[in-house]
Amino acid sequence: PPAETRDIKHQAVHKNCIKLLYVLLLQEDWVNKPYRFLADKAGIAASTIGDILNDLKIAKFLLQINEHKMALANKPELLSQWVAAFNKKLKPKLSKGKFRFSKNTAWQDWKKAGLDNAAFWGGEPAADLLTHHLQPGVWTIYTDLDRHALVKDLQLIPDPKQGNVEV
Repeated sequence: PPAETRDIKHQAVHKNCIKLLYVLLLQEDWVNKPYRFLADKAGIAASTIGDILNDLKIAKFLLQINEHKMALANKPELLSQWVAAFNKKLKPKLSKGKFRFSKNTAWQDWKKAGLDNAAFWGGEPAADLLTHHLQPGVWTIYTDLDRHALVKDLQLIPDPKQGNVEV
């Protein structure tokens, strides 16, 4: 019988692939771990791991070293594609909205703001913490807090039109 051909859905733009790639880019040696382990770490279904890894092999981002070992390849390009896919597909779905700082909050001293372990700086503030050469214009906060906790704990005011704090 003629060989079956399947259309390749480039999973790099799929949210499950974005999540798995995040895990693999952070821990490259995990590419050889069992599918259930990878699925648990990425927060996705184990049934999707095989298809994603096959698509990465076809795209030449995953090399089969021997019968039991694989390795990521062309990591700079893979990271570049991951960043583009994350910003286009996954980040908009994660957004809790735009806010602004309340007037009674002294955010000029934002580096000492008590985000604790419930929230983390991202984007320009995170880059400034690393380089000490930026003055953030847009503030990015990553957190699991709900909207009520954001308003109360971080003293943020919802402002979808002009807010410069993205959560």
